[in-house]
This record gives sequence, C-alpha cells and structure tokens, in this order.
Amino acid sequence: MSNKIEKLESINNLKKIYKTDSLKIVELTELENCIYNRKHYSDRLRNLDLNQLNIFKKSDKTEIKRSVIKNKNITIKKPIRSLFWMVLTSNYFFIIMIIGLIVMPFTGSVHRELKNVLGAISGIIIIIGIIYLITWIAYKIPLLWNRPYLNYILNLLIHSPFIYLIFWWNKAGKN
Repeated sequence: MSNKIEKLESINNLKKIYKTDSLKIVELTELENCIYNRKHYSDRLRNLDLNQLNIFKKSDKTEIKRSVIKNKNITIKKPIRSLFWMVLTSNYFFIIMIIGLIVMPFTGSVHRELKNVLGAISGIIIIIGIIYLITWIAYKIPLLWNRPYLNYILNLLIHSPFIYLIFWWNKAGKN
C-alpha cells in the first residue's frame, strides 16, 4: 500500500510540473487511475473463485467420445524396407573389407603383430561408422513406386561407381 501511495504522490508532483502541458496531464491521469485501481496479488488471491476454474469443477455429465470404426475388410499394405538388404546393397564393398580385416590376423605372422591387429580393429570400427552413415543416407531416399526392391537396386547402382573410383584413385596414386 505504501508503494502505491508513493507512486501516486510522484504522479501528483509530475502533474504540478507539467500543469501547462495538457497531453502530459492526460497521460499522467491515466497512469494515476491505473495505479489507483491496481490490486495487490494477495487481494487477487483472496477474491479468487475456484469454481470459475474448470480444472477443479466436476462435470455433471460424463461425455464419452467414441472413435468411428468401420468394419470393412480393408488391409493397407505398406511395404517395409529390410534393414539387412539396405545395409547389404548400399555397403557391400565395405562389408567385404570388414570380412577381410577380420580374417587378416589369421593369414600370416606379419598380420599377427599387435599394431596390425589394433589397426584392423580400428579400421573395422571406422568402416562400421561409414556403413551406418551410408545406410542412414540410403534410408533418406523415398520408397520408389512402393517397391523396396527398386531401392535395393538403386543402392547397388549408387554404390558401384564409388568402388570403381576407389580402385581408380588407388591405381592413379601408385603411378
């Protein structure tokens, strides 16, 4: 209450200063009315009627909404892409590389050295990450004409030029 009185007194002082400016007087009067009519939050809480809130009010009648279910023998066939085939068709070269890296320590004594085995394990981990990324990108391609096998073929066709480029860059690097 004391805060309210202080604000009203300061507005009266400003009215005395701006007594010749009619626009300022109108603004200060509006502000004065606003402050005078403002209620403290405790007054608002005291006068709060909980019956006005629908949260605490119980309904007299129970309304049950039923979903409309039509008994028609309609089955919707939406083809689902197989994760196995998506991984295999979009990453077959990398899968062959992983198999090679797994078999490598058993082929000779040079490959059994610790640094080569650790290198093979880290290579497998990196290739698995690449496989995951390429499969994620392959899943972003929308289903072609609702036939998943077309996506598998597309994955094979997209993946094959990259294998050719890898061998071509490897051959060009040796020359």
